[in-house]
Amino acid sequence: IGICLTYCLIGLSQYFISSWVQDKKVYLRLTFIFTSSIVLVILNFLIHSPYQNNTPITLVFIIYNLLGMLISYQFSKDIETEKEAFLHYESVSKYDYLTSVFNRYSFDKDLTALFKQEKLVTIFLLDINNFKHFNDTYGHDIGDLILKKVSSSLLNASFPQHKVYRIGGDEFVLVIPSALSNKAIIETKAKIKQQISQLTIQLDNQFVLRISTSIGSSSSKPSQTIDELYRQADI
Repeated sequence: IGICLTYCLIGLSQYFISSWVQDKKVYLRLTFIFTSSIVLVILNFLIHSPYQNNTPITLVFIIYNLLGMLISYQFSKDIETEKEAFLHYESVSKYDYLTSVFNRYSFDKDLTALFKQEKLVTIFLLDINNFKHFNDTYGHDIGDLILKKVSSSLLNASFPQHKVYRIGGDEFVLVIPSALSNKAIIETKAKIKQQISQLTIQLDNQFVLRISTSIGSSSSKPSQTIDELYRQADI
């Protein structure tokens, strides 16, 4: 019964300690977890021990658990490192590094999945007017700032379940997972253009750059391919 109660207490302590230390560093998490377990087990041993001299057994037990903690720490570090690397490469593969919107790979992957599920979609293909001129005249840092502002504006747009992708250069695609009516498409285009037109870039010489965009759209139809959908919006 004593042993049973000890392990129940260990289980309960691990539940609360794990929740409490989950955001702390690996060595702190392991120290709290191992210490809470060791103390309870040693107390249980000392209470029920039939031996006269418990010190050697207690020391061996502590050393044994410390070795276990060191090995666990190394394993945990390796796992954390692998996890961070995995999350980094997953992010790099899915998102555009500059604007943090989805990239071309994600666009192809997501659209392929929607087409396999036979879901109708509407896409809006955008490019920024005079972007090359802005880049050549004011520098690539201004060009990068324009891309970030446009992508942020598209991300914050209030369209139903939309996703934003940067597919190269100054080209973006906004995907809505439903077939919009002609009226809804016209309204969506107008809303996007209005949002983009409100963006400005303040230059050092007090000159303000205003941004505008050209938009093509296309709604998918049964038996249509992704390439045909994209080509229609591009035209």
